[in-house]
Amino acid sequence: MRDKNKAMLEIGMNLLFCGVAFGMYVASHDYDFLEGTILGARTFPLLIGGILVVFALVNMFGAVKRLQLSKSTEHVEPEGIQEERVGSVFNILIREYRVLSAVILLVLYFLLLLFLGFLIATVLLIPAMLYLLEYRKPLPVVVITVLGTAFLFTAFQVLLGVPLPDGSLFG
Repeated sequence: MRDKNKAMLEIGMNLLFCGVAFGMYVASHDYDFLEGTILGARTFPLLIGGILVVFALVNMFGAVKRLQLSKSTEHVEPEGIQEERVGSVFNILIREYRVLSAVILLVLYFLLLLFLGFLIATVLLIPAMLYLLEYRKPLPVVVITVLGTAFLFTAFQVLLGVPLPDGSLFG
């Protein structure tokens, strides 16, 4: 029963995200593109809204799949195995307070942006968020960090021409 409620909540939240993306699409009609390009004030809301819809749909299909799987097979995990997976107290706190942990990381990221600048703060934030999401293998974390930072830098600094923070420590 718990899996069903969790899947239904996930589907509802992702529908809400699709609604937010639609709102971004509607609101972006007030902005214009630069002449002769696909860039401009309208680009960012459309890009973020599109990404939001794609991830929401992927999550909804995954939730529906898990819901169908849980209906077809009832699985009860023995108590010993469940206790083995718990891990350290730190990991338990992170799992229990994942949203609070993410908010704390974002506040720290903002402060690091002010002092260290975009590149260093982002290189520190991405692995921390991946740890929070329980990605622990070093090679994928390094690849995601490098590619994610490069993508964000290119998207904002080069394509959109948005200046990124340099940080007061270096400026």
